[in-house]
Amino acid sequence: MRDWITATGAESSCTEPGSPWENGSCESFKGRLRDECLNKHLFTSRRHAREIIEDWRIDYNLNRPHTSLDGLTPNEFATRSATNHKMNRASL
Repeated sequence: MRDWITATGAESSCTEPGSPWENGSCESFKGRLRDECLNKHLFTSRRHAREIIEDWRIDYNLNRPHTSLDGLTPNEFATRSATNHKMNRASL
């Protein structure tokens, strides 16, 4: 794939290995997960880790507004985006 991309002069839309600065939102999320969840808990088992991480994920997606989403939670943003997409398709 890399050879084809180079030969055609196209650019890859994938993050190059070892280049976390190419995907800032993913790195931001991983940092928050690490700082707010993983570094605060001593997991006693895989099941315990799954439960704690799932609780954090639910809070992150359903309860916490994100400035990058104009103060919406990710769940609210996804719901509005889906609704807008359906309305835009219906008007075509």
